[in-house]
Amino acid sequence: MTTFLYFVPGVTENKVDVKAVGLEYAFDGSPAKSYNTRGFDGEGGSVLAQREKGASLSFDPPKQTWKEFKGYWVGYWNNNPPTEEALRRDLQLRGKPIRIREEWWTVPIARSFELDDGQIIARGNLSRYWDVNKDGEFVFGDVEERLRPLWDAALQWWDFVYQMDSPDEDKTIEPPVLLQVDLAKLACVVMGFNYRIGPAEMAMLHMLSEDTSQAIMDVAIDREGFTSLCDAMSKKNRQAENSTTSGGNAQAKDSHLLPT
Repeated sequence: MTTFLYFVPGVTENKVDVKAVGLEYAFDGSPAKSYNTRGFDGEGGSVLAQREKGASLSFDPPKQTWKEFKGYWVGYWNNNPPTEEALRRDLQLRGKPIRIREEWWTVPIARSFELDDGQIIARGNLSRYWDVNKDGEFVFGDVEERLRPLWDAALQWWDFVYQMDSPDEDKTIEPPVLLQVDLAKLACVVMGFNYRIGPAEMAMLHMLSEDTSQAIMDVAIDREGFTSLCDAMSKKNRQAENSTTSGGNAQAKDSHLLPT
């Protein structure tokens, strides 16, 4: 078994409400369950896991690694730890693979960039609702509710990286502050859309560090693509001008972007 196990104390019969426990993120569909399991300190409970062939829901601490987290326990078999492939969601969002430890993980991209008529255009990559304006014309509406946490996380990182670089920014406003721990939390939100993982699982797999958290968030906002386009535009402007340049930073035109 190459996925995570979850021990929920106190639930020994009937249906486990994974949403009430806080485990709805951990499963695609209904999880496999083993009730009446005697867990830590002899306390009864239930073991849950993603349904897969050959799944073993036994509770055997000497052969397993466990971590207590928010009222439940997260664990895995020591001889068969969870893999990137085993943790993939049934439906993944379009993204870019990055190497984290020994495996390649696909990070979803909330928006990407392209050049259009000399301007950098931002393209939202997340599914949105259609809306209608006062003239009855169809226009793009908000991001679907299920995807909104990913969009918000990407915008928070974008604002931190680029907001104060804008030449039109009100310099009386304090620059945004983002601590390393906040960056790690955002990275967990982003990765949870393509994998059945959260903070506990990412911590147990040693996926979180200062470097990997930033790498994940940079992919989510397509920072590399945006920077490359800015560099290309700057080079083109320098070649076209015979005198001094305007000195402004290249800025993205908000095409198909949503209000925050």
